[in-house]
Amino acid sequence: MQPAVIIQVKKERIVLEGRRGEDSIAELCRREGINTNIYYRWSKEFLEAGKKRLAGDIVRQATTDKV
Repeated sequence: MQPAVIIQVKKERIVLEGRRGEDSIAELCRREGINTNIYYRWSKEFLEAGKKRLAGDIVRQATTDKV
């Protein structure tokens, strides 16, 4: 994996773990070594990207005609 891909995978994992709510965001951020402001920024970006995708604003990159 490319370093940027690894960073993106880590961001996604952290945001999804925070969304599950098993631990407090503060505890999650302490464990991951990030500031809570960073978590909330990533979470906002994640949710905004999801909203855009659901609204059809992002064209799906398909390699076949199958859906």
